[in-house]
Amino acid sequence: MKTICGLRPQTVACLFYFLCAGLIYSQIMARMPAIKAQTGIDETGIGMALLSLGCGAIVGFVTIGFVSRYVQSKHLIRVALVALLGVLVLLTFASNLFWMCGSFALMGLGFSWLEVASNTQAINLEIAYNRSYLASMHATFSVGALSGSLLGSAFAFAGVALGTNFIAAMVLLFVLFVLIGQNLIDDQNNDQVPAQAKETDAASLGEDTATTAETEEGVHTYRKNDARLHDDNTTLIAKQASTVRRGIPLFIVVCGFLSLCAYCAEGVVAEWGVLLMTTEKSASEGVAALVYGCFSLFMATARFSSNVIKRYLGDFQLLFGSLLLALCCELVVINIDNPYVCLVAFAFMGVGLAPVMPIILSRAGRYPGVRPALASTVISMLAYSGMLVIPPVLGYVASHFGLERAFFIPLMAICIVLGGSFLFRKPQHGTATEQSK
Repeated sequence: MKTICGLRPQTVACLFYFLCAGLIYSQIMARMPAIKAQTGIDETGIGMALLSLGCGAIVGFVTIGFVSRYVQSKHLIRVALVALLGVLVLLTFASNLFWMCGSFALMGLGFSWLEVASNTQAINLEIAYNRSYLASMHATFSVGALSGSLLGSAFAFAGVALGTNFIAAMVLLFVLFVLIGQNLIDDQNNDQVPAQAKETDAASLGEDTATTAETEEGVHTYRKNDARLHDDNTTLIAKQASTVRRGIPLFIVVCGFLSLCAYCAEGVVAEWGVLLMTTEKSASEGVAALVYGCFSLFMATARFSSNVIKRYLGDFQLLFGSLLLALCCELVVINIDNPYVCLVAFAFMGVGLAPVMPIILSRAGRYPGVRPALASTVISMLAYSGMLVIPPVLGYVASHFGLERAFFIPLMAICIVLGGSFLFRKPQHGTATEQSK
């Protein structure tokens, strides 16, 4: 098979879409001051545009589940990317709030479809080639975010017009889309999992093969790779498999609310950090455009190493210490006027927030009697629902009391997650075996 830099063309294509997601999002957020000046809107208008982004994302997450039953992810991922490239063109000509809100709504829809479809493609690769791909794919998203921030900063420093910036990025990504973005694979299903693996899973759960075939219909393919299915503690697995909960446990709902707060803290850095630097910290647009890139770089680095640290500290200690760091960095951003000190604070805030979502998703996904797919869906929906409330509220506060005071909203969000971290003090029942290894 012909390879690209030693990688399969299918792997390169999937990496490309994760890179695009981070690059496009970061590029738009890095040029937010220029978009604001071009459209002539204030902070309240920015909040309304971000509200439209949240509405589009919610619509996307609701519709993708139905559409993906009939359309393969390799087609959905292409449609989503083309839509996002169209957003760059629309923003080039955006001249008022209505146009900007429409563009951001399309962006939210495109990003939600791209996120689900690209994750599905990564899972397809794992099933087809029996290798781990998700970690490297999500790291590539952070690389894209860093690249978009650096490009936005370079264009801003050079005084390049917003339209030229976005059109250049759109043309570059479209060329790469045509050259390397077509080598995607078909969606995998449970029938493509080796029969020996199915028999092993059925035996480990104390079920016969026929029963397994009946119950696995409709279960997401990554369920076949769940480590718990291969755990030596078969008694615990059988007990969890036989006690499926009919409702959504309160713990999962609380995890969703904590995720909402964590997304609030992360999203404010990406969507308002550049504006805070230019309007309150006297930073140039070029320096301000580096905010999300530095944040993403430090977050990606911390996430690569967080698993090693967690083995020694545990979930609670790592979560509590990291959130204290994020809280201190948020206070620095609010109270210090030096833009370069604030840039460093934003970077280390990425370190502080890095382990929050992985720990929450891991503990919720391993909650006894709850399918990981269900837990992930509930948490994602609750987390993204915050985009319907937080951006307009933050925009209103920024318009009437200043952007620095508006940053007390993510500060309170971090405090809430800090308090919620005490829920993770004890090892969860379903992960005791794993933690003892």
